[in-house]
Amino acid sequence: MNVSASLLCDNNTAVVSWQHSPSAMSYTVMASGRDGDTKRCTTNTTSCLLPNMHCAQTYIITVTPFSKRCKGRESLPRTYLAGPCPPTNVQVSLQCVGNVGHVSWTAALQADMYVASTVPTKKDKHFHNCSSVETNCSITDLHCSETHEVIVVTIERGCASEPSTPVIIETVICPPAGLMGVTSCSNNDITVSWDPSPESGVDYFLYKQNYTGGTAVDNTTQTSQLISPLPCGEIYTFAVAAAVSGCTSVFSQQIETETAPCPPTNLTVKTDCGTNMATLSWSRSAFATSYTATVTSDAGRVVSCSTNTTSCSVTVDCGTNDSAVVVASSATCDSGASAPLTFTSAPCLPDNVQAELDCNLNTFAVRWQGGTGYVSVYTAIAIGSDGTRQTCNSTETQCSIQSLTCGLLYSIVITTSSIDCGTIEASNYKLHSAPCTPDSVLVDLQCSTNVASVTWGNSGPDQSQVVTAVDSRGVTTTRNTNSSNYTFDQLTCGNKYSISVVGRTDTCSSKAAVAKQLNTAPCVPTHVTVQVDCQAGITGVTWDAALGAASYTVYARGSLGHNAECNNTDTNCNFPNLACGQDYNITVVARHDTCVSLVSESTVATTGPCPHGGLKTTVDCNSNTAVVSWTPGRGILYYNASADAFKVVHKQTCSTHSSSCNITSLPCGESYKINVNGQGQKCPSPAQDWQKVNTAPCAPTRLRVNSSCESNDIVVSWQASRGSDSYIAVAENTQGRRWSCNSSSTSCQISGLLCGQKYKVYAVGVDDNCVGAKSEEKMIRTGRYLIWS
Repeated sequence: MNVSASLLCDNNTAVVSWQHSPSAMSYTVMASGRDGDTKRCTTNTTSCLLPNMHCAQTYIITVTPFSKRCKGRESLPRTYLAGPCPPTNVQVSLQCVGNVGHVSWTAALQADMYVASTVPTKKDKHFHNCSSVETNCSITDLHCSETHEVIVVTIERGCASEPSTPVIIETVICPPAGLMGVTSCSNNDITVSWDPSPESGVDYFLYKQNYTGGTAVDNTTQTSQLISPLPCGEIYTFAVAAAVSGCTSVFSQQIETETAPCPPTNLTVKTDCGTNMATLSWSRSAFATSYTATVTSDAGRVVSCSTNTTSCSVTVDCGTNDSAVVVASSATCDSGASAPLTFTSAPCLPDNVQAELDCNLNTFAVRWQGGTGYVSVYTAIAIGSDGTRQTCNSTETQCSIQSLTCGLLYSIVITTSSIDCGTIEASNYKLHSAPCTPDSVLVDLQCSTNVASVTWGNSGPDQSQVVTAVDSRGVTTTRNTNSSNYTFDQLTCGNKYSISVVGRTDTCSSKAAVAKQLNTAPCVPTHVTVQVDCQAGITGVTWDAALGAASYTVYARGSLGHNAECNNTDTNCNFPNLACGQDYNITVVARHDTCVSLVSESTVATTGPCPHGGLKTTVDCNSNTAVVSWTPGRGILYYNASADAFKVVHKQTCSTHSSSCNITSLPCGESYKINVNGQGQKCPSPAQDWQKVNTAPCAPTRLRVNSSCESNDIVVSWQASRGSDSYIAVAENTQGRRWSCNSSSTSCQISGLLCGQKYKVYAVGVDDNCVGAKSEEKMIRTGRYLIWS
């Protein structure tokens, strides 16, 4: 009964199961398809597999049970539909734009959906697929220039059918590779070429666009094309596509190719009398990356300069006729030369100029060579780097230029009224004036690093400064700088420095400007040691003297938050009142009027422990053990409790890391003094108080019992025991019933015993807290019962 069948994807297998039949030893499953196909399996379980069913066929399934001797009745028939068949009549077509493959097919029976995919190849090892519940779909991620087999499978109940018969699709051709453009610099022609396509019968489309946006597409069967004529100074963009069998590839990656730059225009020149410099300028040439200007004199002397801007300068001979041209260059080509510019260089000035600086007076004594053709009055000009000018006039070939600005670099030039040079800006002969004397020297010290920043005023713009630091031992540190400040970053601690600044040029030095003496921060104290005096409760700290220190401060930082500090001009300091039971980090700093040193290495000091208290003692009367407890003290590592006898020489102890311990094996009947001592890391914690305890009384000895036949009363006596204040005598019968008597002496009478019974008799000592141990026991029997009638 309950026959069921389900689809197993592998090999289109039917999984048949049923409910067990009583007495059945085996089962036979029979599946009969409508197309005549028959499948059979036999099993001794309640399920069976029927593989290789015909796709999309309907089967009638029955199950027949068998016992050892008989065939049972077959089950009711079960209808089962086998796994899906692949679709038929698969067709593919290519959409050139986007390289999309359209796949269609004839529907299969009982399909949930379809999946179309390409079969991986050596060139393309990936699957490209699409899925659909209809009878077509599009594969959109195909690669160019590939041939694929396309198959389609049917999906039904989560299982895929066998693949359809494969069909072939060829994807769109790939664009050509190796695109390049070569410019002919002489005529600006560009030859564009690319690698031939491996396909045959290919047409090519060359795309071109110029810098201004004009575009065109040329068709060719060749793998190169000459683009001509082209103007100078243009950039062209090229790309190429291939076409075959009605499909055109996408365009290749674009390349840019330049024509040769156009020759520069608007060439101008400016000449300078003092330096014989000719400065050439021109308009920028499109897409040029550099320029070369060339000047040729009428005497045949050629000079040139190169630049990536639109001007440069050359030195020419004075008083000559010259011709200049400029050529623009790109990464691949040079332009033609610009239109030539002819000009006359600056007139010649008196030469052989020499000048000597008077450092004290800050004046130039200038000499030069005269010549024919000059008027009798000369003018010597000193042109400062800040644009200021000082002059002197003379009919001789020498004069003195006064009122110079200190710390400036001057150009010296000689001219006459007969020479028309306009404004002379500079010359090739240069000389420094006397340096300025620095003033207002200030020093700013960073104590933590001993870095000293030195600043000053009155620095000449073209002079340098020499900054000097001399320590107390005469060691000199010298540094040069062109600015108005300098930082010393390697000064030593605990030292005194004299700081001075001198202005300097190549020929003179100014007077020294001296700063206030600099004291660097004291050095760090070293070899810090700590000694704790346990009895006095004083913690003493010592250290080695630190260079540059005027006083010291010692810091104590406690582990539980208590802090203290101590100051001294000597190399020791005492802390009389540090908190008990704490670990203190001890550090020392050195001081003087303006700075504090860095902190020394820390040393740990442990103060004496805080005392314990709350002593409590009890005695276990049975074992004569003193149970001792107390309130712990902070900083105590362990405790020793001791019991000292008052009357005899006897002492017992116990040790513990906690707050209680037991003193055992104490003799009976003794009085003991109980106290507790603690031990810290370095210092002890003495006992704060003590308590007296008594052990249980000792057992009485020499027990005697007097009895008579006439009476059931007994008299018990014994010898006194140590530690007993009183006694109890006890008579106990065999049923456990007890009779007793109390006495402060060594005997007493126990009355009221029952006649004719056996008793054990003993005595114990008693004090305020304990009942002592039993004496030896005596066995007695009282008199017989009376006989009466």
